[in-house]
Parts: sequence; structure tokens; C-alpha cells
Amino acid sequence: MLKHIVIVLLFFTGLQVADGQVRYSENDYQDKKQESREDTLDRFYFGGYLWATFGSFSTSVEIAPQAGYRISKRWDAGVGLKYMYFNNRSNAGFFVTDNEGTLNRSSSHVFGGSVFTSFVAIENMNKILPFDFNGKLLTHLEYEALNVPGWFDDGSSGSRAWMHNYFVGGGLRQKIGQRAYVSFLLLYNLNDQASMIYNNNPILRIRFQL
Repeated sequence: MLKHIVIVLLFFTGLQVADGQVRYSENDYQDKKQESREDTLDRFYFGGYLWATFGSFSTSVEIAPQAGYRISKRWDAGVGLKYMYFNNRSNAGFFVTDNEGTLNRSSSHVFGGSVFTSFVAIENMNKILPFDFNGKLLTHLEYEALNVPGWFDDGSSGSRAWMHNYFVGGGLRQKIGQRAYVSFLLLYNLNDQASMIYNNNPILRIRFQL
């Protein structure tokens, strides 16, 4: 009788140990799954850039929100939107005068999107600079499609058209917070016809990400 009781107790003890191991494995799996999910979400970032110029004869505004994903410690990629507004009172380029020679004010709206990728070529610039600078040296590639008024694209008036820009270049990325960075990029546009939108080539871009 005593032998049977001992066997039963050992049997239930084994079940409890096995159940505890299963629950531990399930909890461990859930913890790792949660950590993986948090790590994936932590790889996403948001940012972009804003640029505006104001003057007596011209005004321009550029708004470009962006979202990206850190594929690895050095490599990230993302997408962006862009809106540009131009208001000018001059006789330059696509702005015309009336029959009396008086300058007319003209405004234009440009919108579109982009895809981009950046790669950190040097993680710590202190290794090559003679002074203290903890920034990163990165390369940057970007494709941009903009919907523009017809005179922006080919000099003719009428319907709108799509302009395709291809930027290559790089710059410096500096950490300014726990997750925040600012990048100073010098980008060359392979599309020479974009000069009516981008007055300079290459262009300087100051980009923030969080």
C-alpha cells in the first residue's frame, strides 16, 4: 500500500515539474518574442527636413517628411513625401510680364515622393580628423519623382508633368540626443533639367531623424 502511495506522489510531482518547465519555456518564448517585436519597432525612425526662403521678390517653401528603417547598424532606407511652394515677382525664367511690362506675381505648387538609402562609411570621424568630432561619414542615394507645372519640365505652359531626380552624394551625421540625429548632406542631382526647381547643384540638405 505504501509503495503505491509513493508511486502516485512521484507521478504527480513529475507532472508538476514538467508543467513548470512547459510554462517556463512558453514564458521565455513570449519574452523573446516581445523583445524581438520591440527591437523591430525600435529600428523605425521618422524625420525629414524643412527649408524656406523669403525675400522682396520671391518666396519658396519646401516640406519633406520622411520615414525610414535601420536595416543594420550602418545601413538604413526609407521613403518620403515632398511639397514645394514657389511665389515670385520677377521676370526670370517662367515668370512673365503683362503687355505694359509690369511684373506679374506667379505661384506654383510642386508635390511628389522619394525613396532613399544611406550607408555609414566611417562610424567615428575621430579616427581620421585631427580634432574631436564624434560624427559619422555616410553615403546617400535617392530617387525623387515630382509632379510639376509644365513650364518647370520643358519650358512650355499647360498641363502638369513628372520630373525625375536622381541624387548621389553623402555627408556627416551627428547624434544630438538619445535617438535623434542631424545629417548634413551634399547631394548632386543627375538630372540637369531640375535647375528651375533646384537653383544649385549640388544642393545642401539638413536632415533630422528621430
